[in-house]
Amino acid sequence: MAFWGLVGFGADRLLDFRALFLPIGLAVGMAAAMYLVIYRLTQH
Repeated sequence: MAFWGLVGFGADRLLDFRALFLPIGLAVGMAAAMYLVIYRLTQH
């Protein structure tokens, strides 16, 4: 989540937006984290 949040923050800074990509990056990071947790729990 922190990695994708930083990617979103960096994209906001590079493209001169206030807070467009930061929430998107955080959402992608959270979704990826939940996917990895579910993936690990369902492995045998």
